[in-house]
Amino acid sequence: MNKKLYLTLAIAIILSPKSFASDTISDAINDAKVSGQIKSLYFSQDFSDSSGKQDSSIWTNGGEFKLISGDFHGLSLSSSLQVVDVTWIDDFDDAYKTSMSADGAVLSEAYLGYGIASTSVRLGRQYLAMPLLGGSSAQSSTESYEAYLITDRSLSQTVIVAGKINRYQARTDFKSTAPFTQAKVDAKGKPGEFLDIGDHGMYSLYMSNTSMANTKVQVHLVETQGIAFMGYADMLYQFDTRFKPYIGGQYYKTVYHDNNLGQDSDMLGVKLGIELIEHLDLFTGYNKTNDDGKVLHGLGNNAYANFTTTTKTSGDTGFEAGSNSLQLGVAYQTDSIKVKYRWTNFNPLDEEGGMTEHTLNLSYQFESLKQLSAMLDYSVMSFDNDARSMTDLRTKLIYRF
Repeated sequence: MNKKLYLTLAIAIILSPKSFASDTISDAINDAKVSGQIKSLYFSQDFSDSSGKQDSSIWTNGGEFKLISGDFHGLSLSSSLQVVDVTWIDDFDDAYKTSMSADGAVLSEAYLGYGIASTSVRLGRQYLAMPLLGGSSAQSSTESYEAYLITDRSLSQTVIVAGKINRYQARTDFKSTAPFTQAKVDAKGKPGEFLDIGDHGMYSLYMSNTSMANTKVQVHLVETQGIAFMGYADMLYQFDTRFKPYIGGQYYKTVYHDNNLGQDSDMLGVKLGIELIEHLDLFTGYNKTNDDGKVLHGLGNNAYANFTTTTKTSGDTGFEAGSNSLQLGVAYQTDSIKVKYRWTNFNPLDEEGGMTEHTLNLSYQFESLKQLSAMLDYSVMSFDNDARSMTDLRTKLIYRF
């Protein structure tokens, strides 16, 4: 399906509710909101001489067009069209095959929303942001989900989100997120399609609460029949004193329904932080995974809530059996500039998987053109098995409207 057809479909979704009176449709159209972004991304990877891999690089251009209808008695329709053009690529070993190399377009959001009092419902394709279900927008396209969710805020300082997620859209059609989804057999290097999650989808229950002073608590439970149960909980407390110190703890639990997929396991984490001077923060995180098996981080490249997360690998090694992960970091932030550096060490049971990851993140918000921002991410991965060592560079120029 070509890009023009996707755009036509996106607009048609907004204008389709013929059951409404004509004047209501007119009002909904007049109240519609258009937003989006245009982005240019250049990524490159340099591999160890002993890796047997050639260095890779890719340049993509594209963006996202979002259209949200006006509200009619609590009902609204929303859509988001993503377009990616692989402008240039040098990737002999397919380093970007499952992440960036996706030439085409995809209708990532198309959902019906309904809200009444403190409760809202979303039905259809949508972006999610929860500890175990989160689509990342850090690369050429944002991951999405086909979900049917209800959100309730009637309890004081509490958010509850419950429902079912049937399908998942990865970054490219070559990407497999086993054991939840399988690779597309006729993948051609296009944006990810919505693939079934298991045989019956997954059920999700999320809750966050801030009723205790200076404290936030999150709990997320996800059940996928025949595959696994995933549980997550965390608590973050900020002391109301000078230097604004904070402490956090987290817990992951994975119960596999099929022993062939893995052994039940869990992971604990602790995080400490302090504002040394204005705008300058120091922080440290630690995660320890049970020796019995690998813990599942969730579904989606933004479903990495671990306290030792990084940019290139997201700290995925920290979920391996027996892994000890330690992170030390410093961050500086003003209205226009953000700088973050993280040193992270991973020591799983598999000694060849041990590594140290250096991560530098820079971003700049142009003062003269508030919609324009530039970002640079640079990572160095030093594996105990030197053949896997590499560097990763990412540059982004994004204009939001």
